[in-house]
Amino acid sequence: MGESRTKNIVIVDGYSMARELAHDLHAMGANLFHLRSTAEPPPVFRAGINMSPYRGDLGYIGSAEQAAGVILDMDIDHVVAGCEMGVSYAERLAHLAGTPTNLYRTIPERRNKFRMIAALHRRGLLAADQTLVRDEEQAVAWAQRYGNWPLVVKPLDSAGSDNVTICRSLDEVRAACRRAFGAHTVFAQPNRELIVQSWLDGVQYIVNTVSRDGRHFMTDAWRTNIRLLPGYAMVMEDFELLDPASELASHLLSYTFDALDALGIVNGTAHSELKWTTRGPALIETGARLMGAAMDRDSYAAAGLKTQSIYHALDLMRPETMNELRSRSDRYARGRHVAKVFFAFAGDGVITSVDGLKRLNTLPTFHAIYRTLPAGTRVHLTTDSTGWGGAIYLVHDDPELIKRDREQIREWDEAGLLYDVAYETAEAHVTSIAA
Repeated sequence: MGESRTKNIVIVDGYSMARELAHDLHAMGANLFHLRSTAEPPPVFRAGINMSPYRGDLGYIGSAEQAAGVILDMDIDHVVAGCEMGVSYAERLAHLAGTPTNLYRTIPERRNKFRMIAALHRRGLLAADQTLVRDEEQAVAWAQRYGNWPLVVKPLDSAGSDNVTICRSLDEVRAACRRAFGAHTVFAQPNRELIVQSWLDGVQYIVNTVSRDGRHFMTDAWRTNIRLLPGYAMVMEDFELLDPASELASHLLSYTFDALDALGIVNGTAHSELKWTTRGPALIETGARLMGAAMDRDSYAAAGLKTQSIYHALDLMRPETMNELRSRSDRYARGRHVAKVFFAFAGDGVITSVDGLKRLNTLPTFHAIYRTLPAGTRVHLTTDSTGWGGAIYLVHDDPELIKRDREQIREWDEAGLLYDVAYETAEAHVTSIAA
């Protein structure tokens, strides 16, 4: 494919997985500029970002309207969100700058999770029953009227399973509300409203996409195996790549594409989490941004895959390449089988040794591990899906061998034979589930 001209691209809040996008865009010749949507990064992102792929740092200019006044003089081709906290700001800025973005009128539906699910209901798509509450009494009253358990209490606009709690009684609803109302989101914003939703029973899946002018492309899809911690929430255990040619993948694709249309996602990336219920697929939520957790190009390449970030970079820099791909198919092609395995810390403590990680090299399907923690790192009880501790990739032609190695890693992790942690507190019971 022919090379396109150099393009000027602004990444808003280039934290987390945006490091992959910045790398991929830079490798394709983009002039990158970083822009913050807030005066200071929230604590979770204060470690900063690698600025080496960027041509310039615009810092924090102010509102989207103020930022538009600056970038209109910069010949900007695209404005994209680097992570969840930058989604609304980036879309408003792109709209003002006249660059491709999602539908302006549905911006609230893409960050406000209550409005998101309401938009699906209006389109006739299966999704959870829900209510919006401003205090625990409202939550308890709705739970009493609804009468079906379990229920889910979650913040309105956070990320990474932050303060998402599965409740099986009114007392647990109260406790979940008190905990969430007394906390800030991962983006350092107070929780003033919460959502209470019906529990969607079934296996959980992830569908990642890249869209251009309303045409969607499924870049990858995964079965998510999770852990349920009593009194807390769901924690990632591992992901298994789906066969894109399977009937399951086709059903998930069809539903997800309909959901993207309902939410006005027509340009850029989306990360959708779904449950396969007895009535079919139902959306948990969609983020109009890249997938988080783990997206490591070398291990993807070993499995014959491109990351969602690479597809996105191609769509921005070499649209003719993505147009050709879309003309042939609406989904990725799989080479080898691949799984991502994550750690779960059993309590608060300090890592005393990482020598146990060498055990991974004895597994026949082991490919790589990324973002490990050094000895001396303070860790906390894992209660979210941030992937703290690193991501282990297993790649092989034999899925049964991958399954065996996944189970071995889980046994080692639970026995403390990978990270050696001196725990100060520990949870006594963790239940593995596929939900």
